[in-house]
Amino acid sequence: MALTTSLRTGKVASLVTNHNYSIGIVLSCSLAHVAEYSGQRLTTVDITDPLNPVLRSQLPLGNRVNGIAVSGRHVYLAGR
Repeated sequence: MALTTSLRTGKVASLVTNHNYSIGIVLSCSLAHVAEYSGQRLTTVDITDPLNPVLRSQLPLGNRVNGIAVSGRHVYLAGR
């Protein structure tokens, strides 16, 4: 629900993408982890306050991502 509100306002999207294609978004507590296919990076956004999301980190990956999953405190990415 929090992510839906943030996506509707466009705030998460504006923090995450520079016209990059996002392959998936997974939620873990108050964090949204976004795998960007064309940007080749993993972006983490704090959505504790869905109307004011905060960019927490961006990790360059070096390769395109095809999938994302989360388990506990770990984020898993699939690539080619």
